Amino acid sequence: MDKTEESSEYKGPDLTTNSVSRSTTTNKAWQTRITQERRNHLVQKCVTALTSSTDQQTGNDRYAILAMNFTKHIEHEAFEIANDQEEYFHKIAEKIYLFQKEMENRKLKQR
Repeated sequence: MDKTEESSEYKGPDLTTNSVSRSTTTNKAWQTRITQERRNHLVQKCVTALTSSTDQQTGNDRYAILAMNFTKHIEHEAFEIANDQEEYFHKIAEKIYLFQKEMENRKLKQR
């Protein structure tokens, strides 16, 4: 797919690669400074933080897939919506924090 082609369809996780699987547009100057490699690295770091910050068992594929789907989605959304790089990182951090809190609350309710 061409980088400039828009698609509103989310293709789900590609577990064979760490790359973000949605096509994106780069209409804003700051977006051209963030490479796909950097975006993929950010997604992987967020997934690692999400899966290691909980007491999830190692090998819990369902949780790992949920974390990967969520992270890819919020990264893409933040990249498309943010007006600058600072806002992009802030949006991702905020969503990751809220996701972690939700997982903690669910864990407490299960006890």
